[in-house]
Amino acid sequence: MIETIKIAQHNICKCRIASLQLRDYCHSNKIDIILLQEPLIQKDRVYAFESSKQIHKGNRAGAAIVVLNEELRIIELAQHTSDHVVAIRVSKHDEAHAITVVSAYFKYNMPTLWFVEKLHAVLEDERRVLIGADVNAHSKLWHSTDRNERGLVVEGLIEDHDLGIANRPSQLRTYDREGMGSSNIDVTLFTPSISNQIGEWSVLDNTDSDHNTLVYNLEIGSQQPPSDRNHTFVVRKADWNKFTHKLLENKPEIDETSVHTFAKSLTLVIQNAARASMPSGSRQKRCGKQPWWNNQLDSLKKELDRQRRNGSNVTNKPEYNALRNRYLKEIRSAKMAAWRHFSNDINTNAWGKAFKWAKNGSKRPSIPSTMKDINGVTTNS
Repeated sequence: MIETIKIAQHNICKCRIASLQLRDYCHSNKIDIILLQEPLIQKDRVYAFESSKQIHKGNRAGAAIVVLNEELRIIELAQHTSDHVVAIRVSKHDEAHAITVVSAYFKYNMPTLWFVEKLHAVLEDERRVLIGADVNAHSKLWHSTDRNERGLVVEGLIEDHDLGIANRPSQLRTYDREGMGSSNIDVTLFTPSISNQIGEWSVLDNTDSDHNTLVYNLEIGSQQPPSDRNHTFVVRKADWNKFTHKLLENKPEIDETSVHTFAKSLTLVIQNAARASMPSGSRQKRCGKQPWWNNQLDSLKKELDRQRRNGSNVTNKPEYNALRNRYLKEIRSAKMAAWRHFSNDINTNAWGKAFKWAKNGSKRPSIPSTMKDINGVTTNS
């Protein structure tokens, strides 16, 4: 069975309003994965996507990946993830046909060869690879009007691995900055093994970033498990005595031949014990609006979108910027008001949500990563 997921690729240029605009677009259009370059990261979370699963290397990271579809099986390839390159393996119940997805930012003041070598390593290890990158380079291969030295280096990577290029001719350039001109420097590359799985590549002008958004589809294998194999459970309703009894009963089924057989068999034993002792739950696929969102923000956002559609961000920039700044200010105020309301709850409900947060911290969704065993061998799932 084949399923199509939607991917957005965008250099945010560390811009607040562009991050918010991208978030709104992605939620409205059911984007599954976002490949970001120059993300705005605050307190170790990508701005506007704080509640979503994400991978990056801290507040100064040049690349990040945000996962909006909770049903996708994701693992970070830690051995290939750095400040400017992020790699994950994506599947949906069919790990045999998983695809490695990479976000890369070729920083303008660093040698292009450095980034190319990083991608070489990924392509040598992985067979099915999709790369979304701001290469900061020109080549006619991705429909630039010229070719420069940086472009030649990237062309070498493409030739070495026989990579395909998803970019198509478009009236919109991938980069367009007032006073600086426009060009195509954002590229989508893929290995031959998935050449028939990428489609509907397009360029959209939907944020205030100097870069436009690239959107395309990716087909992945999806062997849907039987309905009785649900792995999500309502833990608060568990019968822990029954759970313990079932674990001990199934303990002989654990296979310790290798780290992989051990992990797989142990997981099955735990799932069977959970299935016998607690009700199944449901997983919410996507997150909706933030809890601090209000009607005034709705109105400001609609007006900002209307002005942008009418071209006010170009023809009447002062008015557009004033509305944009008011929108951002209202977001900050709404966040602060929501935080105060949340934290004041401890005065009336001593053991409520505020107390739990103070005791345990915020529970942010995380993505598992590959690890090295005692012999230095990297795990593969």
